[in-house]
Amino acid sequence: MTLRALGDYVAAVRQLLAGETAIIDGAAVRMLHAAGLAAPRPLDVPIWLSVFGPKGAALAGECADGIIGLPNPFLPTATIVSGTVLEAGEQRDASRVREAIGPWRVTDWHMAYAQGGAAAVDALPGGREWRAALEALAPPEHRHLLTFEGHVTHLPDRDRLLLRHINVKTMVGERAEIATRLLKLAAAGYSEIIYTPTGPHVRREMAEMMAAYKHTAKELP
Repeated sequence: MTLRALGDYVAAVRQLLAGETAIIDGAAVRMLHAAGLAAPRPLDVPIWLSVFGPKGAALAGECADGIIGLPNPFLPTATIVSGTVLEAGEQRDASRVREAIGPWRVTDWHMAYAQGGAAAVDALPGGREWRAALEALAPPEHRHLLTFEGHVTHLPDRDRLLLRHINVKTMVGERAEIATRLLKLAAAGYSEIIYTPTGPHVRREMAEMMAAYKHTAKELP
């Protein structure tokens, strides 16, 4: 989808939410829900765009209410983070930590294989072993169906081969350390973070990250 097409799409969505008739692919479309089946129009729904670069930022300035990407001087900006709050005395390389953040931290290998093929993923630590495990499961024409299995949600066995190679530093720390990192994001111009907990204990991850936020919430804007 081009940026212009994205802008047209956002405009059409806004028309539909307003209860108007929009033109999509040359045809008239409208929300047709009967009374009681959806909230009455017009609906005021903030629309944020995940865009990077000056052209994307310019488009967001024309049609969006916020940006998920780099800090913007004119629109509220959010960034996506993953991580985990350590227990008192827990080490960053503990197995619990790797299990908790693993689904997000193995995505570099997924993307390398999808975009650059064997040579790209083999250049990463553990990449050759990971690729061999994947390719043993399916013929070439079906391997793309497996590349993103578990992507940012869970860890297939072959992804567990990568846990010893993942980044265990970014947004990993005890409550005070995480709170300090949140303050730095705020100082850099981010108005929100989108925290994406993973691992076997998502409730725990959410509760602990909120506790870290509250640790210095009075200092956050």
